Amino acid sequence: MRTAVIFAIAASAAFALMAATSLSLGAAHDLIAPPTHAAPSVISGLTVDDLPPEGQCRIWYDTLSSENQPTAMPCDHAVWLAERWGGRVIENDAQGVRQIASYRGINDFTGVPADALPQAGYCRAWIDGVAPANQPAQGDCREARRLARERHGRVLFMPL
Repeated sequence: MRTAVIFAIAASAAFALMAATSLSLGAAHDLIAPPTHAAPSVISGLTVDDLPPEGQCRIWYDTLSSENQPTAMPCDHAVWLAERWGGRVIENDAQGVRQIASYRGINDFTGVPADALPQAGYCRAWIDGVAPANQPAQGDCREARRLARERHGRVLFMPL
C-alpha cells in the first residue's frame, strides 16, 4: 500500500513537471520510477507490507505465501486461534512490531496448492497423495475433521 501511495505521488509530480515544461507524455513516463518490492521488516520472513496495522495482530504461517496469509485481526482472537491451529502471532502496537507467540498447531499447509486453500473461516480435509481436484471440498470444520479422521488426512483451517 505504501508503495502504491509513493508511486501515485511520483506520478502526480511527473505530470505537474510535464505541464510546467511542456514535456510529452512519453517523456513524463520515463520520469516515473516503477514501484519497488516491499522492504524487509523486523520480523523474519515478512516484509513491511505484510505487517498488521497498528493495534492489530496477524497470524503468520511460514509455509504460505504472503498473499495467502490470514488478514489482520484483534490480538486476543489471533492468539486464541493460533493456540488451537498454530502459527506465529505478529503484533503491531505503540511499542512497535514484534512476534508475541508461536504455536505448533494442527494447521499444516505443506504441499497444498494456493488455489486449494480453504476460504477464510472454512475448513478442508486434506488427504496426502490425492490430487487437489479429488480432495474433499471445503466446508464446516466438524465435517472436515470427520473426513480427515476416516481417510487418514489432516484438517486445514483458514482463520478469519
